[in-house]
Amino acid sequence: MSTYKSTKNKKKNSISRIIIGTMCLLGIGGGCLYTIEQYNEPKLVGTWISKETGEEVTFNSDGTMTLNEVIESPTYQILSPSKMLYNIDEKQFEMYYNLDGRILSWGLNENNIENFDRK
Repeated sequence: MSTYKSTKNKKKNSISRIIIGTMCLLGIGGGCLYTIEQYNEPKLVGTWISKETGEEVTFNSDGTMTLNEVIESPTYQILSPSKMLYNIDEKQFEMYYNLDGRILSWGLNENNIENFDRK
């Protein structure tokens, strides 16, 4: 009778371990997939480095920006998937932007852009 209980408990423990292991793998795997996706297709929020000037531009999630050389903190507001409103020094500009993988193209229009790499 003790052999029956021991085998039954081993089966329960094995099933529990499999379930817990699967949950851990899915949790870890899901996190890795998210991280890989974020690396390959980053969102606008974050730090970008100009390929032309080396300047760092950080788009914060609260709509503020941080620039290397600017004392006053500019702001931005997304208007559409390719347009944003950019405010700096009490001036307002409608800017074009495009995210292509880890490259941000940003400027006054599609013909006058600066390219940035994701930091």
